[in-house]
Amino acid sequence: MPGQRINKQYLDRVAKLNQSPLNQLARKKLIQAKEQPSAETLHFLQLAVWGLDRLQAPEELRGAVEYLFLKGNPGKVMRLLREEDLDLKGSMSPEDLADEILEQLDSRLTEELDNYSSKAVTR
Repeated sequence: MPGQRINKQYLDRVAKLNQSPLNQLARKKLIQAKEQPSAETLHFLQLAVWGLDRLQAPEELRGAVEYLFLKGNPGKVMRLLREEDLDLKGSMSPEDLADEILEQLDSRLTEELDNYSSKAVTR
């Protein structure tokens, strides 16, 4: 992952986090979208980045997601999302899951960061 120093400890941490139900579903959706899931990043975050252009995400959200993808601590990034707040269905399209993830990230970033404001991703 660009911006991150990749070592075995980092890859082991990402692999463990990628076993979560959210990341396993995101992995399936990446494959469905003909994208190769990366062992170097959280699958849900890779799917979110994939969805940025397709869903015409606002610039503030785009910048925040790209920063998390490039430089975010995987454990802290995982804690940004509340899996129980996501409507995870295996029948969702890759775009629908990316939209769900981006909406949740936008909501959490609005709650957690001063001076962050973005219009919600439109469906």
